[in-house]
Amino acid sequence: MAGNSITARRVASATLQASTVDLVYLTEGGFAVTVTNDSGTAPIYWTVDHPGGVCTAPTVAASTGTVGLWCSAASPGAQSTARHSGQFGSIVQLISSGTPSYTVNVSGNQVSA
Repeated sequence: MAGNSITARRVASATLQASTVDLVYLTEGGFAVTVTNDSGTAPIYWTVDHPGGVCTAPTVAASTGTVGLWCSAASPGAQSTARHSGQFGSIVQLISSGTPSYTVNVSGNQVSA
C-alpha cells in the first residue's frame, strides 16, 4: 500500500500508515526542514534531500546514528530539525511503526535558521 504523497509550498500535514513511507515535496526554498510529531503515538523517522538528489527512504529499523536520518520522538509536539540547503525545494520522506500525525515545514529562509 502506498503512503501519502503531498506537494505543498511551505507546510504539509498528514497521518502516517504503519511501516509505509510518506513523501512530502515542499516547493519553497529554505535552509532547514522541521518535522513535528503531532500526536506522539510513535517515533517518526525521516530523511530530507533536494529534487534530483539521492532521496534515500528512511526505515523504522535504522539506527538514529545513521547519517542523514532524523527522528521525531514519540511525544506530542516533539520536533527535529535538519539544516538543508533546499534552494529549489525539499523532498522529505517519513516512516513510523505506528500511525502518528505529523507536520513538515520549511523552517527558515535565512542562513541563521
